[in-house]
Amino acid sequence: MDLPRLEDLSLSRGSRVLVRVDCNVPMHDGQIVDDLRITSVLPTIEWLRNQKVVVVLAGHLGRPNGVVDPQLSMAPVAKRFGELLHTEVVLAPEIYGFKVEPILASAAPGGAAAATNLLVCVLV
Repeated sequence: MDLPRLEDLSLSRGSRVLVRVDCNVPMHDGQIVDDLRITSVLPTIEWLRNQKVVVVLAGHLGRPNGVVDPQLSMAPVAKRFGELLHTEVVLAPEIYGFKVEPILASAAPGGAAAATNLLVCVLV
């Protein structure tokens, strides 16, 4: 079976592209110790940004079982993505719903946003 390559997808400007990323990076005292899992996804994100789509990154830290755990916040990951991509990465307050939709709606093509335990990095 031939799986389509990213380059084979028909992407229209402004469309949303959900990218599942493994951002389960090692942390110590709220600081990222090793960002390899973040840097390894950068070429994909940059390619998508060049296609002028809204990139939505979905990932998590640990398994909080539906309970918000500040130690598992994606804030440091969103901040690191922003530093590496030289753009603002918004950390959404929730995974989905009325608090997240305005963030996604205001995201410009080529941009990202992020949720507490699920990163919805809508690069803006």
